[in-house]
Amino acid sequence: MIRQANALLTILVSFLVAYWLRFGNAAIPQSYLVALLVTLVVSSIVLPASGAFRKDFEWAIMRRIRRVIAGWSVVLLMLISLAAALKTTDYYSRIWFGTWTIISTFGLVAILLITHAAAIRRRNRDRKVHPIALVG
Repeated sequence: MIRQANALLTILVSFLVAYWLRFGNAAIPQSYLVALLVTLVVSSIVLPASGAFRKDFEWAIMRRIRRVIAGWSVVLLMLISLAAALKTTDYYSRIWFGTWTIISTFGLVAILLITHAAAIRRRNRDRKVHPIALVG
């Protein structure tokens, strides 16, 4: 649950950063807010379905990265398809969308790597290590 919240927060922050980089202000129009809401809803369904947050991949970091990128790619393709089907592609900046895609992808991978490193550090700290001597 926390992993999913981290992913959604990363998508939200990258959305805002990309908008600010493209337009230079924080006054987000309603059409972009609708796109953000749809993205968060679709992401909350697709990313867990892609297996990005599964516990059995806890220590297989490359598998988790592949699954997060694959899930995020599906979300982006669904957004593009939805915008094309509704004929709303003219309402959104392609530069903003490209910037958002790049920032969010790197952000999702970075959050994954940071949480993985923290889990390894916590596992190593909690592990009791006893020195032993082997005689043979």
